[in-house]
Amino acid sequence: MKGVLNCCSNLGALGIGKWVHTFIDRNGIQVAGQGNALVDMYAKCGSMDDALRVFGRMRTKDVYSYTSVIVGLATHGKARKALNLFYEMLEIGIQPNEVTFVGVLTACSHGGLVEEGHKLADMAIDEAMEFVEHYNGT
Repeated sequence: MKGVLNCCSNLGALGIGKWVHTFIDRNGIQVAGQGNALVDMYAKCGSMDDALRVFGRMRTKDVYSYTSVIVGLATHGKARKALNLFYEMLEIGIQPNEVTFVGVLTACSHGGLVEEGHKLADMAIDEAMEFVEHYNGT
């Protein structure tokens, strides 16, 4: 099912994606990563209300769940909402990845949030430097 949802995401096939979601729900199908695949599909297809609804119902959220919603919101002009989710993610201890940072920087760019963007770019650079230091053993 995740593969089918990924195809729907890549093709922008919202109608088929919704049909697959209905099929999953009606048949009680439970697959690891299914929530993330649904959130990603809805976000990439531009159906942010559906993406947020699925995200809100997810019992377990990870960096991929948050990143899919953040990038979707950023892409569809909801900069402040994207940043609020980013800060929520940090508060609960989920570590952002490079795609998360691209999403929040996109949100800042699209939303005209220059100061916030500079602050987040600095945070991304600090995270990258910590990774390099850890990887190099320094």
